[in-house]
Amino acid sequence: MPRVPLRAPTLEQAFDIFSVMPASELARLFQTAEAEPGGKYRHWHTFRNLTMPDGFSAEQMWAGVKFQREPLSRPLGDLVDLEETPFKYARSDGLLERLHNLDQLIAGHVGVATDPWPTEQRERYIVRNFIEEAIASSQLEGASTTRIEAKEMIRHNREPTDRAERMILNNYRAILRIAETKEEPITPELILELHSILTDGTLDNPDAVGRFQTPDDGRIVVGGSQSLEPEYRPPPAEAIPALIDSLCQFANEEAGPPWIHPLVRAVALHFMLGWIHPFEDGNGRVARALFYWAAMKADYWILEYLSISKILLRAPGQYAMSFLETETDQNDVTYFILYQLDAIQRAVNQLFEYARRQADRTRQIRGALKDLDLNHRQEALLGHALIHPDAQYTFYSHAAAHRVVRLTARSDILELEGIGLLVRSGKVGRADAFIPSAEIHDLIEELTHGS
Repeated sequence: MPRVPLRAPTLEQAFDIFSVMPASELARLFQTAEAEPGGKYRHWHTFRNLTMPDGFSAEQMWAGVKFQREPLSRPLGDLVDLEETPFKYARSDGLLERLHNLDQLIAGHVGVATDPWPTEQRERYIVRNFIEEAIASSQLEGASTTRIEAKEMIRHNREPTDRAERMILNNYRAILRIAETKEEPITPELILELHSILTDGTLDNPDAVGRFQTPDDGRIVVGGSQSLEPEYRPPPAEAIPALIDSLCQFANEEAGPPWIHPLVRAVALHFMLGWIHPFEDGNGRVARALFYWAAMKADYWILEYLSISKILLRAPGQYAMSFLETETDQNDVTYFILYQLDAIQRAVNQLFEYARRQADRTRQIRGALKDLDLNHRQEALLGHALIHPDAQYTFYSHAAAHRVVRLTARSDILELEGIGLLVRSGKVGRADAFIPSAEIHDLIEELTHGS
């Protein structure tokens, strides 16, 4: 975990600095200072190490930066900390550019509905992401299991064998629930329901599942001197109900103007739930779930295909630092928003690359199987089997992968078994399991081109 960054000098301290500067120097400072020095929205702990323009100290230049940022600042609802400092963000050039780029990719339908995401493959992409997000979100919270084991558990509807697998299965079920409820308003009851789903069977204190902390619990402290994590003391438990109500009003756009970009709102919800920290455990998982809910509700439907947690998992220290930078600079959530938008951008880029690879592979498979008169689900299974000769398939896993009923999945697999491309390999739990035939490549060649 990162060290706690130095607390940034405040805007009030900036005015104290301005008051003792000569008018000519003050004018030069205002001409020199930028909201995003060097094109980056820097925090004081990195800014102070830059080379300053001649004649200015780091404190003076930072005062200029704060002054330039203030006109760009917008409130994030009515949520305030214990010192009545409102949460805000800056509509900086860097933030607006990121939002514009993402809007073009995510909401602009640039080729999304045709080439990269063929209609028959979309359900499979969505299920793939749900599994990837469930695994990565759980691993961010400490779950330790391999992606292969976790995927097999979900695909074959196997019962979890330990707490790590239970966390992943819970995350998967929560994501499915979010997809079902994305048109509903966020309420305290829905947040509690998500927590119940996410933490079922995973907490040391089972009584903490599905409820906010109360004054009788003794408020938690995150990290501190006995851990490698920086200490964070969330608001007192008696403040949680009012703070959650404010969060729900913000989520449901009940607070009125000013208008907030939907992705900014979704990311801010992620931050706010983490800051309130209303639960004994599982706060991060619920926070990321709220992000998905808000993004999907705003019709950023491509988020169903993305695993944000998978990106965050690669640099958990940066994820934590974006929280800390906000908390040490007068509740400026811009740091966290920019980091999350960059994570979304990377996830979108990876999705496009994955979709291109899948489209190429699908065309190759269809070329090889064009004479077999198979449906797209069977072609997808065989495409996977050709690359993963040790994979196992069940009626349940095939049905889950394509979101079809078990009877349809059974018909698909038995037809492939009938022409020799799949063979029975025993049982997965109580379900019949099938694996690719050892001669699958030769059989496809024979079936499509003759002996």
